[in-house]
Amino acid sequence: MQQSQDTNTQKQFSREQRWEIVRNLLQRSNLSSEAKQAFHQAYSNAPEEMLIRFLVMA
Repeated sequence: MQQSQDTNTQKQFSREQRWEIVRNLLQRSNLSSEAKQAFHQAYSNAPEEMLIRFLVMA
């Protein structure tokens, strides 16, 4: 049941709304530091090499 709710949550935003979110995120001056902080919070035991790969792929 949880998977069904997650799928519905993803559909709440239109394509245009999602692109607006992306544009707003890219305009942030501290995007890189926020991304690093979020990565470390989500994967606290991850080696630094994973962080570098994550940021390069983003």
